[in-house]
Amino acid sequence: MLATKPYKKAGIFMTHSQVTTARTYQQLTLDERGEIELMHKQGSSLRTIAETLHRSPSTISRELNRGVVDQMDTTRQIHPVYFADSAQRIHETARLNSRPDSLLDSCDYFFKGLISGCLKIL
Repeated sequence: MLATKPYKKAGIFMTHSQVTTARTYQQLTLDERGEIELMHKQGSSLRTIAETLHRSPSTISRELNRGVVDQMDTTRQIHPVYFADSAQRIHETARLNSRPDSLLDSCDYFFKGLISGCLKIL
C-alpha cells in the first residue's frame, strides 16, 4: 500500500489500483426522462433528481440542457421548458446521426472506385 507522509499521520492511506475496469454507459430511458420532467416541474434540485434515478448530477444537468424547448406563454414571453418527449426525440435523432449504419455503407465510394479500377484492367 502506498502512503504519503501527511496522510500517513492522519491514518489515511492513498492507494492506487492497477486494476482497470471497462466503463459501461446506459442511455436514459423515456421513463427516466418522464421522471426528470415531473421532478423538474415540481422544483426538485438536480442532486435530488440524480439521487432518485441513481444517476450523476451532471447527467441530469446535461439532459435538462439538451431537452429544453422554447415555449411561448399567453403574454408572448418565451420560456425554456423541458419535455421528456422532445428530449427523447432529440436523443433518437442524435443516435441515428452518430455513426453510419454499417462499414459497407460508409465505404461505398471506396468499393465503387475499386470495382471501376478492376474493370479498367480487364
